[in-house]
Order: sequence, then C-alpha cells, then structure tokens
Amino acid sequence: MASLLGSEPLTTTMPTSFSTSTTDGPISSLRVLYPFMVFFSVLSSSHASGRCFNTEKGLSIEGGDYRRLRSIDHRGCAVECRDDPSCLAYEWMESAELCYLKSRSLSGDLIKKKDTLIGFCLDEEDELRDRFRDHAVTGPELASLAGLDGDQCKAACFTIPEAAIYSWTPDDDEDDDATIGLWTALFRVSAGRTCKCMGALRSIKLVFNAFSGFLGPRKRRLRQVKQFNIHSRY
Repeated sequence: MASLLGSEPLTTTMPTSFSTSTTDGPISSLRVLYPFMVFFSVLSSSHASGRCFNTEKGLSIEGGDYRRLRSIDHRGCAVECRDDPSCLAYEWMESAELCYLKSRSLSGDLIKKKDTLIGFCLDEEDELRDRFRDHAVTGPELASLAGLDGDQCKAACFTIPEAAIYSWTPDDDEDDDATIGLWTALFRVSAGRTCKCMGALRSIKLVFNAFSGFLGPRKRRLRQVKQFNIHSRY
C-alpha cells in the first residue's frame, strides 16, 4: 500500500540516555527511553490479556498493511490490532487520523516517518500471539547466549536491567521441532549464539522458527535470578 507520508532511513543519532516513568492513567503503564525507539505500553485492560507497545511519534516500519481505518484515534487503532488475531503491528498517522493494521508477515527496518508511530501487540495468554513467532529482532545487543531454549532465553534477558527485547533463533530454520538453537546435542557443545538480549529495536525480520518478544516492566530486586552463561558484547 502506498504511503501517504514521506519517510527516510533511521539514523543513529537519537538520544542514548535511559529513563523510566509510570502513571496511574488508564492507558499508559510503562515508558522507557531507548537509543532507537520508545516503548510505551498504551493498552493493558483487565478485560483483555493483550498489551500493545508503541514508538514515539516519527517512527514506523514500511509494509505489511492489510487493513485501513479512517477517523480513528491512537487508542482505537491499538484496540483494533489487539483484538485482531491477524495483526502483529499497527501504524497510526496523527494528523490524518489514519490507522493501518500490519500482518504477521511484517518484515523491515525501523525508519523515520513524519507524524507517524508504530505499535506492536502481544497476548501472553494466546499461544499464537504470546510472542513474535517466525520473527527475529535486531538491535543494540547487550548479551548473546548459546544453548538455551526459548523460555530460558526470555528468562535470561529478563535479568539484564537495560534489556527491552529478546530474540531467539534455532540452528536450523528448516527444523520445525527445534527447541534448542545452535546446539549439538550429541557432543553437548555450543556451536554459536542463539539468544540475544537487546536494549532497543532496529528491525523485525521474518525468520521461520525464530521468535522474539518484549520483556516488559520488572522490579529491580527481581533481576537477580537463576544465573546463565552470559557472554556480554559490552
């Protein structure tokens, strides 16, 4: 679908400071500034287990549009995506009050796009939408780990205070039954790095049998849990 607004590649000159804040309002529950995008939990209702996260205004990912909604506010756009099993993300244009729902085949880089933001919706109680299935996320890596299954990957990244996203990739993307990535079971030798913990999102790419997800808020005192063999990049 043709874009109504111009866009340009995202540069790496955005602020690198970190901060957090919470509110008691009905919409926002978490706001974290990262070098490449702002995650802002915009929708978390007791009537639905889904939660949506969006960037600050001025960012989006091209492609994957399958539905357009007119004369709709940001919250309404997020609700439409949250309640649609086919929706992985949404794009909302403030000045035009336009909402585009993006399919689960979305694959692209975060770019600058005037007066626009993109949001992602997950549902932890839905086995098909509890993570970004068949998608790998790239971004500034805080740690890379080998020989972990998917649940261990999420738990390991959860212990890193600055981590906002985890991404797990199997050794063979053709193996639909893979549970351990880049791991030689016969010799119990790690063959590479499969679990990546990142502080922000630069792109989300379609990679079969991989999966990624947001880590969400957690209390500082709970970060020190079961130890993993983490090889930090920094």
